[in-house]
Amino acid sequence: IEPSKTLYEHFLADEPFFSAQTIEELSAAPSPARFDVITAFDVIEHVARQASQALLALVRDPAPSGRVDPELAEGRVLLAPIEDAPGDSGRLLSRALMAELRRLEPRFLSARQGPALIIVGEVGLGEPEEGWQSVAVTWRVLEAVTGEELGRVDQRNRVPAGSLDRSWADVALPIAEGAAAGIANLLARTRQS
Repeated sequence: IEPSKTLYEHFLADEPFFSAQTIEELSAAPSPARFDVITAFDVIEHVARQASQALLALVRDPAPSGRVDPELAEGRVLLAPIEDAPGDSGRLLSRALMAELRRLEPRFLSARQGPALIIVGEVGLGEPEEGWQSVAVTWRVLEAVTGEELGRVDQRNRVPAGSLDRSWADVALPIAEGAAAGIANLLARTRQS
């Protein structure tokens, strides 16, 4: 849905999967549409609490369809796919991180109560400089309903230029191990509050 009529008419009018209405209009329909997956194209932190709750009401129950990668979801934790990541880093880092979280935090991940969390990863490579290149990986832990950031884990390093343009197989596990330790600390703090 796109609530702005101007944006809808300019960019989305020819797209069959979009409609010009607000979340409230969509959820107030006599028999509102139900969805397996809802994607927010805006920054999730800017979605008002009531809007995010309205979105949750539109998600089908009991479980998502096969569109959610089962390797990246466990209990009340979803690891969002890493978008626009260089090489195979998105796929390898996501799977390695979830495997490591399953190892470190099995009771938290299997809990059926407590806050639903989304882990959002971002990967960036700097421009090569004198044979070296900076790499930055950031993991943000968000409360799923409100979008509130509960914490983040930032990882930075320098690697030989071009070494991560294609395969991250050699570095995915060490990065995931470091990230999982930091995220486990965040999850522990979440449980205590």
